[in-house]
This record gives sequence, structure tokens and C-alpha cells, in this order.
Amino acid sequence: MALTAYYSAGFATLTNGTAAVVGVGTAWTTNYLAPGDQIETDSGQRATILTINSPTSITLDKLFRGTTQAAQPYKIWRTFDAQYLMEGARKAYDLLGSSGIAALAALDGAADQGMYFTGPGVLAAFALTAAGRALLDDANVPAQRATLGLGSAALKNTGTSGNNVPLLDGANTWSAVQRNTGKPICRAGRTNSTETLLNNTEYAILGSFNVNQGGFAGGAAVASGGNRLVVPVTGYYRISQAIYVSGVTGGRLNIITNGNSAFTCTYATTMVAGEKSYSEGIVLMTAGDTLSYYITSANVQIFSASNHTEVFIEHLG
Repeated sequence: MALTAYYSAGFATLTNGTAAVVGVGTAWTTNYLAPGDQIETDSGQRATILTINSPTSITLDKLFRGTTQAAQPYKIWRTFDAQYLMEGARKAYDLLGSSGIAALAALDGAADQGMYFTGPGVLAAFALTAAGRALLDDANVPAQRATLGLGSAALKNTGTSGNNVPLLDGANTWSAVQRNTGKPICRAGRTNSTETLLNNTEYAILGSFNVNQGGFAGGAAVASGGNRLVVPVTGYYRISQAIYVSGVTGGRLNIITNGNSAFTCTYATTMVAGEKSYSEGIVLMTAGDTLSYYITSANVQIFSASNHTEVFIEHLG
């Protein structure tokens, strides 16, 4: 900014018999004014400034003897004498002679570099890339994590058990059992009764859930009663079935998809009464697909109950 011979922004009140000067709309502390400068009233009377106390307060070096003026125009004449110039030059020289300034002068800067002190009066440069500057200008640690693209896992420790980010040990094992509570798994069965399922007929798998994790649900109703079983996500499923035969039969108990008699899995049930068999298969299914029973070859007589005739379904991925 250009430094003029005087400063006159705002208005000033000078009162006869007091050393206090009060300003309105003035900025006396930020416009290069100093003790020894002269304040002049609108009528041309002058006084010498002793101290500048605030943007709107000045104290004179003696009581004002002129005519009182209230909130009137004024001028503060800056004092440009050799003493002030010498004092300023001396302060500048002292600053230039400091070890910090000398170290800065000796350091050749370059693009994408920062500097740091390695000791008193000794500066060194280091690489400071745009990515580094983006991190340095963040206001706090959460903002720095966001700049780095780190999620909530950055707040966790690694470990082989507990509430940690999983980390295998040297033997590629975890020290505690890991449970995936979001993995789709279910165990379902029909009503607890002895029943004969008729040949060429669709029947519901789901009467009730013994286990349901990950979103399995009942779907469309089946004409013979009950509901189809809906799978929650797309992927491969292991379908395991236990069948308890309560009477001799030549029928087959099949599991089908979306009511289509093209079998997903087929299970033979030509056994004597009281025998139990187990079967399983792996099938690729789409989220929303349904499962149900379909009987072929002959009627099937089973005992529908938990731990007897039921289906276990596990999403593999």
C-alpha cells in the first residue's frame, strides 16, 4: 500500500483539558502510525501523539489546549525523520543477520520441496509432492484419513481374534473361531407329522425355520399348502437334505427351483420304514429364486419333523 503523508479516515474527538482522543470509523493501529506523529484538528490545531492504544483510542503527550471538537474531520501527520528511519533499518539489519534468515538465504529451493530445521540455524530441503501438501493442509486426523481414502478399518488393530481386522498368524490360522453373521444359512422343515406326499405334485419345503441367517424367507404359496423357500442372494448354494421314511415307498423326493419340474436335486427314497437317508448337491441360484419339493415315480410317505425330514441350505459364494 502507498504510504501517504497523513492519515485521515473517520472522525476524531479532541477535548480541551484532556489527553484522550476518541475516534469513530478509525483504524489507528493498522496504518503505520506511531508515537511522535502529529494530530491536527479540523480547525488546524495540532498535538503530539504519546501512545496509540487501539483502533479508536489515542493518548496525547500533554493535555489538549485547543478548542474542543466532537467527531470532526482530522489529520494525523506521519513523522519521517532520520531517527525513525535509522531505527527501522537497524531492526531490518538485525533480522537479516539472524541464523534463521541466513540459513534460508543459503537454501536453494525447487519445485515440490519443503524445508525443515535440522539444528539451530540449519535448514534442509525435502520432497513435498502435491499428495503430501493435500495431507498437510487437512485440519484434523479424520480429514487426513478421508484424503488418504481410509475407511473405518483404519481405526482398528490387526489381530487373530476379537474385534480386530483379521490377520493370519505364521501358520495361516486364526487363534479364535470366526463367525460370519451375514452369511445366508437356513435349516427348514415341514410340519411335525407323518404324511404321504402324492406323485407328480409340488409341496412346500418351508413350514418353519429352525435356523435362518442372512435373509431366507417364505415365498409364493403352494397349492398343496405352505410356501416355497426364497434364497436371498445370487451365488452357489449347498443344499443338504435329510429324509425319514415312515413307510415303504417307491417314490422320489426331489427339490425344484421356481416351481419348474426340472429337478435341482433328486433324492431316492425307496427304503424300508424307519430308515433315514442324507443327500446333497451344489446349485447356482439367483437372488429371489425359490425352492420346493416335487414328487415323482410314486407317492412318498415321510415323517416331517425337526431332525427327521428337513433341508439345510448354505450360501457358498
